[in-house]
Amino acid sequence: MQAELQVEYPDIHILGINMIGAEGGMGEVSLISTLPVVNDDTVVHVWQDWGAVWRDVIILNRANEPIYTYNLTTYNLADPTNYATLKQMFIDAATQ
Repeated sequence: MQAELQVEYPDIHILGINMIGAEGGMGEVSLISTLPVVNDDTVVHVWQDWGAVWRDVIILNRANEPIYTYNLTTYNLADPTNYATLKQMFIDAATQ
């Protein structure tokens, strides 16, 4: 999705934030994804502050404030409707 969005909306950037305590699997992430991933830490507490759960996609506005949350367990991106919905959420956030 990142590659598709970059063509039409080069200002949209997707990255992952790994939750505290799940750092052990980061080596495998680099094998299956080209997205940049950072680890949350006990100073920033992004997951806690945003109320994130596993596989949440949290979309930020231009002020870096969360405006949409879309869970990939609930809405599997293998379903074309879910994929299109998430993609549109990114576009809506970028064009507001």
